[in-house]
Amino acid sequence: MARKEVDIHLKEVGYINCYAFFMAYLLMAIRGLGYLVITWSTVVLLGGFVSDLGKKDFWSLTIITLALTPRVSADVGLKEKLMDIWYSFHGLYRTIFATLDTKNSITLAYWPRGLLAVVVWLCHLLVAPIVVGPLAALYVCGPLLSAGISVWRLIEHDYGDVMKEEGCCNCMKDEDSHLQPALNVLYTLALLQGLLFCYRFYASFARKRLVRDVAKEYNMSNDEQLVKAVKKYLSETVSRCEKDPAFFKETNLATYAVGMIKSIESLESFVSGARILDVLLNYALTVKDKRPRRLTEEKQKALTTDLIGLASTSHVVKKLLQAMDSTSPHGVAMRGIAANILANIAGRTPLMQFPQVIQSVGSLIDISQQQLEGECAVAKLQSGLQEAENYRKLLMEKGFDILHKLAADKENCRAISNSQGLRSKAVAPVRSDLLHLMDHEAWSTTIVDKSLQVMASLVASPGETGAQLRNQISSDKEVIHGMERILRCCGCSEHVRILSIEILTHLAMDEEESLRVNKESRENFIRMLPSILTDDAKECSIRELAGEALVMLSQSKSDAAIILKANDHVVRDLTKIL
Repeated sequence: MARKEVDIHLKEVGYINCYAFFMAYLLMAIRGLGYLVITWSTVVLLGGFVSDLGKKDFWSLTIITLALTPRVSADVGLKEKLMDIWYSFHGLYRTIFATLDTKNSITLAYWPRGLLAVVVWLCHLLVAPIVVGPLAALYVCGPLLSAGISVWRLIEHDYGDVMKEEGCCNCMKDEDSHLQPALNVLYTLALLQGLLFCYRFYASFARKRLVRDVAKEYNMSNDEQLVKAVKKYLSETVSRCEKDPAFFKETNLATYAVGMIKSIESLESFVSGARILDVLLNYALTVKDKRPRRLTEEKQKALTTDLIGLASTSHVVKKLLQAMDSTSPHGVAMRGIAANILANIAGRTPLMQFPQVIQSVGSLIDISQQQLEGECAVAKLQSGLQEAENYRKLLMEKGFDILHKLAADKENCRAISNSQGLRSKAVAPVRSDLLHLMDHEAWSTTIVDKSLQVMASLVASPGETGAQLRNQISSDKEVIHGMERILRCCGCSEHVRILSIEILTHLAMDEEESLRVNKESRENFIRMLPSILTDDAKECSIRELAGEALVMLSQSKSDAAIILKANDHVVRDLTKIL
């Protein structure tokens, strides 16, 4: 099955991949010219005109051939070759010291072996200047050397004159000989190769600008680690394209990031891959008025689909879940990145099929004092008090985001219902009255709001699963009392009160379960609705929702009686509204 080609409109593909493709073809041209120069020099000139060549041209051809052979025979790029040269020197260094080891000798006396070791050591030292050094210089500077010799010979252009001075009576006349054109062709090809080599070296200075432009496109410019990751992506893409130019159609930052996440090479690779994937998902999911102009709605949808598909592979999800767990060795920052990625894909992939989901999500939304103190202690050591607090808040928010998206699916609701620990943690902010304990602080409002959103999705679930969840939530008196306190409080935000009314209405409509489990709480809620509906000080949306709840509940005679007896002036207030 052929691999899908990447979109040329992506910034890294249009900039980095195409640059890598161009550099690969430049390298192919340089190598091809090198092959041609060596072939022309050895077969045509040294093979066909060796007796007619002057000393200058003979030695020029010999040096050009020797200078280009190491580079033409190499199948790797300059960077890899330089690394090989460094390894060779390192190996030489180790060999010298291994030769001088006299402690383990049992066959020779100390002094003879020492003398032999010094001789061998001197021989080793000669290897560097005689063999390794010249080969390295020829590989790095071979095209420049051959181009310099070619320029010199083309300027002097004394091919025939040399032969006459040396008394070559049997030589052909200049106008009939092919030696001069052959030499002109060779020196021109060598010069052209040298020019291409210099141009390719000059083009390498464009890498910094390409990395900067791609990083800016994806909002990575302010993160040094991400910029380094993009730089590494460019280097690896160029290296791969040098071996197979068609590779530029098969990779982009997303596939590169997923490959790093799947990699088992190092922890650093996994972290870099996850950070890149997180940034790309945030970029693809930006709202319409904030996305870049070049990212049209169609391209944004296609990019989002591709990213979700890549991030949803089982191996990637498993590693992200492991990183997100409280027992993860990856560190506090990595937990937040993994949580953000999973929050972005939670509603688009069946996460609940992974057994680690319940434990990992539960560790994020746990607001128990022991959990809070333990994780914040780790974060404080790494990033200070303020970052520790922000880190904990971010993890809880992402945990509830994941849970809210999971709760939109019926099968996921069943799994949540069967997991008492996860369900209990999901409603804990409401049960503990977190909103009022923290005096309506912005973060507590956000967490309670997200907790209520999860509860609203759970109680609205259809079938037996929904009935079971409504039963479980309505039987928790502290949770019900927490929502009642929200409805009575004038300082609570409009949205949390609307969510509380929606949840309590669902519970109240499930009459048989409610009467059997929590009759008192149900009646208290019904009595509160007329007061909410007739209170001019409350927001219109809340009053409207309370009125809708009253309409539904008034269908039952028993509930209608409770409504009419809610207070002494309920009938008057309702009549006044009419």
